[in-house]
Formats: sequence, structure tokens, C-alpha cells
Amino acid sequence: MERRECNVCKKIESYENMILDVEEILECSEQTTKQWQSKNKDVNLLDWFCMPCCGKVIKEIEEQDNENNN
Repeated sequence: MERRECNVCKKIESYENMILDVEEILECSEQTTKQWQSKNKDVNLLDWFCMPCCGKVIKEIEEQDNENNN
């Protein structure tokens, strides 16, 4: 069984329980994604995420996008 490391919390899980490339599933503007990424240089949105970190990062970025659009 292949295992991957979450690039946020460093937890190691089976790759079936991980998400790769969160950027692809974000529902927000590219500008918001770039802003968030510039503030979080240690997190690569194209890398592996465990489910809890994936949810947290997506929520954080999409909430920022909503704030930017209001």
C-alpha cells in the first residue's frame, strides 16, 4: 500500500485517503488562490492533503474569496 505525507500536518496516510491538487477543486478566483498562497508559502496546493487539512484549507481559501467579493 502506497502512503503519502500531508504537506500541511505531515500525517502519513494511504494515498486512497488523501487528496492531491486541492487547487483543482477550489471554487474561487485565481487571484484569491494566489493571495492565499503568498501568505502560506509552506503549503503547496498541488501536493497531497489528508482529509481534515483539505477541508480546512478549502474552507479558508473560499471564505477569503467570499470576503474579497463583498
